[in-house]
Amino acid sequence: MQEHKVKDISIKEVKSRHDCLALGDDLLLYERFFFVPKLTSPRRLKFNSFAMCTRGKVECSINGSPRSFQAGEAIILGVDNVVDSYTLSYDCEGVCLIASNEFRKDIILGVHEFALVYVFLRRNPIFHLSQRDMVTVHDYYRLLIRRLSDPDHIYRRSTVRMLVTTMGCDLCNALLHEQGFNSQRNVKRDKVFMQFVDLINQNFRVQRSVSWYADQMGITAKHLSETVKRVSGMTPSEWIETFVLREVCISLRYTSKPLKKIAEELNFPNQSLLTKYFRKKFDMSPSDYRKIKV
Repeated sequence: MQEHKVKDISIKEVKSRHDCLALGDDLLLYERFFFVPKLTSPRRLKFNSFAMCTRGKVECSINGSPRSFQAGEAIILGVDNVVDSYTLSYDCEGVCLIASNEFRKDIILGVHEFALVYVFLRRNPIFHLSQRDMVTVHDYYRLLIRRLSDPDHIYRRSTVRMLVTTMGCDLCNALLHEQGFNSQRNVKRDKVFMQFVDLINQNFRVQRSVSWYADQMGITAKHLSETVKRVSGMTPSEWIETFVLREVCISLRYTSKPLKKIAEELNFPNQSLLTKYFRKKFDMSPSDYRKIKV
């Protein structure tokens, strides 16, 4: 267990560990899981990743919880998720794509209904893909490999961005249909929700007030609450809570920080209030959670 904090891992560090097809420091493409650099300790991702398993099984720990995915399943993880060392079955095969946050933001600008996809992935980062969807992903990979392998192509970056955007749209389409997509969704509400989530991600360590977030967005707390609830089925307070508690669990699972230090880092007046906040959700104390073996 690390004494202070979980170390970050950047896209540059991943790129330096093994040769792969790349678009600068914005996109890395791995044709086989075997070539994706292994983690020897818990690391906080400072990039976004997509992986699809075509054979065998992958086991890992995500934010302190054991997870696995197998042939016919994929996983999408965003920035700040903490991943522990993962293992592959002897016959495991699959593909992996890693993208910087700037590249990801550029891509989702053209993906409508991303708010609903985001809600789904926060709850279920691992999802099933049909055989048809898997073939589609492989088709995109072949096109990406061809373009990334041609550094002299004048429109290399633009075509790669468009290919990844289109692949993202097809993956979102599969997820939305699986969730019973409602085509009458309100785009403005979705934008408000995504802005709210981005603000939480930047400020949850110091701000847990719904009114503060509403002020930053220039809207009333009532409007924010109604919009977030309509889009995601959760209240703003519940969303803030998920970010805070995820960070508490990461600190308890992967570091030996005293609870008092964790409380200070997350702007709780004292550790007693943090314990009460934690117990309300998990029905156990932070100390008891820390003792659980993963």
